[in-house]
Amino acid sequence: MPRIVLLAAALVLTGCASMTPVDTDALAEVQAFADAIAREYSFPAVQVAVREGSSTWGRIPLVGISHAVLVAPLPIRDAQVARLLAFWVIKPPEPRTEAQEEEINRSLYPARNVVAVDILTRVKGVPEPIAAATVHVILAGMARGVAEKEIAPTLRAPHPCAQLLAFIARFPNYQLNRTPWCS
Repeated sequence: MPRIVLLAAALVLTGCASMTPVDTDALAEVQAFADAIAREYSFPAVQVAVREGSSTWGRIPLVGISHAVLVAPLPIRDAQVARLLAFWVIKPPEPRTEAQEEEINRSLYPARNVVAVDILTRVKGVPEPIAAATVHVILAGMARGVAEKEIAPTLRAPHPCAQLLAFIARFPNYQLNRTPWCS
């Protein structure tokens, strides 16, 4: 099925038919980035839609991004999309129990942040220090949002501070700092 038909169907299915032309252009850019990531890391193509959560549409995986991510400034938007699609690169095992899911997530989420840096470097050509700094900004923002109670930490993911500290430890040469929200 042609990509434009899939895009239009995804927009209608997800209730985003009222997107502005700027939103539609941004979604096309995100889809092109997702396609490039899939090619680079050899996983099946995904369809990106503005919605919460992921599912399938026919046989095509439908990956949801929020409108806030869609309209975010480019370095942040690309890093958020890279973090989301890093799960496709990592290919985590299916958990059999809640305890196993917690253990998988404890390693999965920090690994996804590192893979996001690799995606930005390999697919977008961003120098690694800049890619790491961009992902660091996202993690620091999440930590601040939780500390200031603007956002609730998710139950599935490790606390943003744990992710941030693991990320800083992984990239010690880039002078990524702790934040006042993570003691």
